[in-house]
Amino acid sequence: PKPRLGYARSMLPQAADALLDSTRALIDASGLHAGVSLLQGRLLLLRVLAMEVEASLRLLRQARGLWRQQQWGIAALEPRIWSS
Repeated sequence: PKPRLGYARSMLPQAADALLDSTRALIDASGLHAGVSLLQGRLLLLRVLAMEVEASLRLLRQARGLWRQQQWGIAALEPRIWSS
């Protein structure tokens, strides 16, 4: 099979609502100025404004992990290159 750099598929409305709600809970817990949107029923967009890069990266990593678990049922593992 060909390697994939990205993957997208349409979500059922209930799954999209659950991802939005879960992501909004992460945003609320982070205390950052951020928002999440669902575009055309298939693209989740997370926006973050922060004074420190580390805080925004932490939220982005948490959201990515959440999406992997809830949408695709796979572990919230980070790519090894993120550790270097």
